[in-house]
Amino acid sequence: MPDHETKFRVSSALKTIIGKELITDDFIAVFELVKNSFGVLRKLLDAGNDVLIVSKPHWQCITLICDRFKEHRDKILFRFTIGSTDNDVLAFWEPGAPNFQKRLACLQYAFQTGYKTSVSCEPYLDPYVVYTYTACKPYITDSFWVGKLRHFNCRVKLDDATPEQIKKYVEPLKAAQNDDVVKSIHKLLYDKSFVMWKDSIRDVIQNAK
Repeated sequence: MPDHETKFRVSSALKTIIGKELITDDFIAVFELVKNSFGVLRKLLDAGNDVLIVSKPHWQCITLICDRFKEHRDKILFRFTIGSTDNDVLAFWEPGAPNFQKRLACLQYAFQTGYKTSVSCEPYLDPYVVYTYTACKPYITDSFWVGKLRHFNCRVKLDDATPEQIKKYVEPLKAAQNDDVVKSIHKLLYDKSFVMWKDSIRDVIQNAK
């Protein structure tokens, strides 16, 4: 029995490459990619591999995977990216991705159908990580990962952001990378079930000792 874990990630960026001439709807493109990946996923699971599926989850895709691979649910771990409970924040930083309620519904469905579930709050998109954790915790079986956005000034492109958006979304997120905010988040969640810390958080806490 293989003892390694295989990561299975459907990249939404591929929708601009595959089917560009035939498929004009972004979701349909991703949906077709998921269906076309089923053969690969089936082979991985039939070979006994553990598979980690990382996604900003779409309801139709996740329910399809859950329903299609029930016999392998003990070998599949879902990790859903949920960086905030605030839909305005999500829409600004992750345009086109599902809102919080849709992501939570996917987490609930995977949990209720017997799959292993986890959440990635990395990077967190506002300082209210405890809200995201509290909403997701009842539907987690594995882990809740917390990490901040490293190298903020290098990774964040603001060419199209308006002054209002910078004030409402960019400046608060930049402030949330401050060590004091990180330590506050850690203090609120350090002893909670399922919480795991990425290096970006552990480094801050270690340096504070």
